[in-house]
Amino acid sequence: MKEYKKIDKLIISIGNSLRTDDGVAHLIVDNLSCKMGNCDFIKATQLLPEHIDIIIRYKTAIIIDAEINNHYGLIKLKKLNKENKTPFYASHNIDFFDILSMLKDQDYDIDLFLLTITVKNLGFKDQISGELCKYIPIINKQIFEIVSNV
Repeated sequence: MKEYKKIDKLIISIGNSLRTDDGVAHLIVDNLSCKMGNCDFIKATQLLPEHIDIIIRYKTAIIIDAEINNHYGLIKLKKLNKENKTPFYASHNIDFFDILSMLKDQDYDIDLFLLTITVKNLGFKDQISGELCKYIPIINKQIFEIVSNV
């Protein structure tokens, strides 16, 4: 009889592939899903309260999103908690801290992380900008290492 291992890590990419670099998280998740069999993956345009029903099934959840900045490809990992309300500048109306509060209010013990990739271009185009595209192989490698060790 085959033994199944419980998957306890969820990776959620947030982005809009029609807004140039805002879709970078989906490209990253496409790459990770080919390499990591020990994670589940969700691709979404924004984080919704309905995602909580899914997130609570996991020990660890990592949310990957583009962050607006003047640099390309800077990667930041933050453990989210109520006390650490560092501003985050995305192009979505996401309040990660509201989501976190809902989880904490329901007393779920989940390690929740926000992994951001800095981008500059959020215009309407259905592909990543050429400037960011140059960094994708490096970003993929770095994020694979980070996610593997969280």
